[in-house]
Amino acid sequence: METQSIESKKTILLVPRDQFVSPQTSRKLFYISSFLFLVAGIFMAMEFFMEKGDNGNIVQFVFFILAGIFYFISAKSSYNKKLMPYFELTENGIKIKLGLFKNPYFIEWSKIRKIQFGPFKIGIKHRSDWQYFPYITDKKTSIQLKREIEQFAKVKNIEIENMLKRQ
Repeated sequence: METQSIESKKTILLVPRDQFVSPQTSRKLFYISSFLFLVAGIFMAMEFFMEKGDNGNIVQFVFFILAGIFYFISAKSSYNKKLMPYFELTENGIKIKLGLFKNPYFIEWSKIRKIQFGPFKIGIKHRSDWQYFPYITDKKTSIQLKREIEQFAKVKNIEIENMLKRQ
């Protein structure tokens, strides 16, 4: 009898849809824009303090400094597993996080009876009820996610139903 082996842990980050630049390019653009915002804020501050300017300049100074900080933090935290939605497949089960302020949800393989694949949605039947996990990502990541789940499910002898092929 042939045994199948799979990686012990696989994490799939759900990247945003319709992304026309790579994650690395996006991060670099965020760093560049944060630098430009910070430089603009510094020039506004210099103008305000050297010329004893009006209060309108201080608002612009604060805006540009905060925008630079925000863009820098966004670049630093982009594609970070702690912040992004993800599916994590392990030997023990599936860990699912679908939003920024949502806690991860863990389901053990031994409790899963059946898995359904739909368009940008995965249904998991555990115990006696179905639980559906809709997600937002691009088509390529969705296909990769479903293939990875299917590999783990085959090893664990869990039935897969592909709702897309039923039509």
